[in-house]
Amino acid sequence: MQQERNEKMPEQTDSTQPPATRTKGLWILIPLAALTLGGLGVVWMQLDRQAERLRHLEDEHARVAQSSGMQLSNLGAAVREVNLSIEQQGSLLSRIVGTVVPVRIPEDTENELARLESKLAETDTLAASRDETATLTREFATLIDSLPPWIQAELLPRIVPVRWQLDALHLMHRELPDNAEVLHDLAGDLVTHAANRPQASPEKLMERLQTHAEIVTAEATRLEKRSSIERAEKALSGEGDPSVSLMELETLTDAPEAEELQQKLRVAVLRRQADRIEGEAALLPRLADPELRARLAATIHSTIQDLRITASALNVESPELTERLSRLTSHAQDQIQAYQADTAQENAARLRDYQRWALEQIRSVPTLDKLQSDRVAKIASAIDRNNPLSQAREDANAGARDELVKLLIQHLSIVDLRLLDSAVGEWYSKVFSDRLGKLDEARQIRVVEGFANSIKRPLEDLP
Repeated sequence: MQQERNEKMPEQTDSTQPPATRTKGLWILIPLAALTLGGLGVVWMQLDRQAERLRHLEDEHARVAQSSGMQLSNLGAAVREVNLSIEQQGSLLSRIVGTVVPVRIPEDTENELARLESKLAETDTLAASRDETATLTREFATLIDSLPPWIQAELLPRIVPVRWQLDALHLMHRELPDNAEVLHDLAGDLVTHAANRPQASPEKLMERLQTHAEIVTAEATRLEKRSSIERAEKALSGEGDPSVSLMELETLTDAPEAEELQQKLRVAVLRRQADRIEGEAALLPRLADPELRARLAATIHSTIQDLRITASALNVESPELTERLSRLTSHAQDQIQAYQADTAQENAARLRDYQRWALEQIRSVPTLDKLQSDRVAKIASAIDRNNPLSQAREDANAGARDELVKLLIQHLSIVDLRLLDSAVGEWYSKVFSDRLGKLDEARQIRVVEGFANSIKRPLEDLP
């Protein structure tokens, strides 16, 4: 610009020059103007680049400032968290040493727990929404798991009611299975959980638990009734034990539809018992021992009488069953009577044998005179044998008395007088009285003691 001024200045001062010279000067000015304009373009380009660099620097400064601000903010949050942790640990240590200092709860924890508590206040909504209950449970678990132990301990009075409410809602949301036993278990869990309600939890939820438990119990009872009736119908068709089904139906209450089934089952049970008796009666011909046959027949007869009593008490009317029981009773009585007749004959024969055996025992005891004469005859000396006052004869007579005592005990003490008929008994008494009366008192006592200590021979011991 200064150069341009310098170049124009001569034109202005030299106004006396001729036009040709002025024209030559203008041609010189044109290149100079071009050069000047080109220089200005370069300058503008340089200025634009510098402005661009300034903008980049400003942006960089802005980014650095923003990053620094974020770092400062994070640093401040970390410092606050560290301070809170230090404060909490200091409070915990103070409690350990006995100084009560409240633990400071983080604000975000307090807000989240308060939100969950507020949400749980909507009992009706949560009871109808399983998904929302599950979501709250996950959020609560995440919150509790993120807390240090001392924070959990501080929040325990609030954690316990929340957990109780969530567990209660989960119990209420459980699907009811088609199993009576599982339903009874669920009803028990509901009642137990309601009984363990913390004080800070809503009483309304406890009442809903109790109501739900009643519903579950009623459903379990309904399933039990239905299952019992189905099993009873199968038992009547031969696919189960009617006695078991009968016991199940008898435990049902308010089940009019089961009364007819019960009566049918009673008839089925009696018929099954009759079948078993018929099976036992089929064994009678195969038993070779008459006593075993009689015992089995007596058992069959007693069982049939019990069945008849049961049928009468239950008002069971079944002509077919009555006919079967009568036939089995008659068969059992025939077996018993046959055994009794055989036994009577055997006993009569044994009794006759006993009379003969008793007579042999009576004959085995000779008179005292016979025993004495036999012993005297054995004396070697004729003088002593014929002398009534000799010592030899006295010893022979004493020996005969001792032998009579021995024979009385040996042969007559073992006879059971209850088994003797009148004639044999009379003969026994006569012989015993005669033999005993010939003995002195000392020997009679010996005989009595021998009879008292002897064992009577029974009828069954005869050969």
